[in-house]
Amino acid sequence: MKELAKEMYSNTLHIWYETDVMADHEYGRIFDTSSVSINEVAVRIHADVVDNPSVEAIYWYMGQGLDQIVLMARYQKDRLQVQVNLKDFDFALHVDAIEIWKNDLIETVQTVLSEK
Repeated sequence: MKELAKEMYSNTLHIWYETDVMADHEYGRIFDTSSVSINEVAVRIHADVVDNPSVEAIYWYMGQGLDQIVLMARYQKDRLQVQVNLKDFDFALHVDAIEIWKNDLIETVQTVLSEK
């Protein structure tokens, strides 16, 4: 995962990362709901939260480039929120799997951060 940009706005930190959160599918590229992608994203989020304890909130923007952001997250007041931008066929094929992935990511990050 490569950091593309990091900006402070008021007391919030915004970080853009280049990472491939997509997987190949017969209909094209779809969101990667594997446990590998959860772990990669969770490790990055955890590290950024630990490294920046004094900010009010941290926002992450992840995708293959600044113009291809697929995954966004916000950590504020000990709570993680996750948004995945989907294509229509991605939504039709596995929106339930993506919701499970998002919830698993939130649970993984919250568990690790609560142990600190």
